[in-house]
Amino acid sequence: METKELIKGLGELFGVELQLDEDGVCAFAADELTITIRDLPEAGIVVLSGDLGEPPPMGLEKLYQAMLESQYLFKHTHGATFSRNPENGRFALCKPLEISLLDVKSFVAEAESFVNTVETWAKVIRDYRGTVASETAEDPTLEPTADLDRGDFLRV
Repeated sequence: METKELIKGLGELFGVELQLDEDGVCAFAADELTITIRDLPEAGIVVLSGDLGEPPPMGLEKLYQAMLESQYLFKHTHGATFSRNPENGRFALCKPLEISLLDVKSFVAEAESFVNTVETWAKVIRDYRGTVASETAEDPTLEPTADLDRGDFLRV
C-alpha cells in the first residue's frame, strides 16, 4: 500500500483532508501537538514524528536518564525513539513503520498509539520544565509514581 493511501485513511478518521506535500511530508495537529508523517520510499518506511517541546534549562541529566531508561527495549515509548531536532533544539519522538506491513487500519492504530505516546511524553517534559523552574536546587528529581508497564509514564 502507498503512503498516500494510508494518510488519506488517517485523514478520513480525523475528518480532515491530509496529503503529502512535494517533499513527502504531511503535518497535522493533534490536540496541541504537531505530528509529522514523512514518507521515505527509498527506505520502504514512513516515519511518524511528534514535537515534545523544549528541553528544560537545567537538570537535564535526570530527564535524559528517565527518557533513555523508558526507551530501553521500547517498553515505554511503544517502538518510538527520542531525539533532539537540530534545527530548533526541541525534543521529538520518532517512530519508523515499514510500509509493506501496513494497511489503513493498522496505520491508523499505529498513529493513534503514537499520538497518545507523544501526548504523554510532552506532558512529562512540560511538567519537568515547571518543576525545574520552581525549584531552587539545580538537580530536580524524577520519581516514577505510576506503573510504567500499564502504559503510564513518569510523573515529575
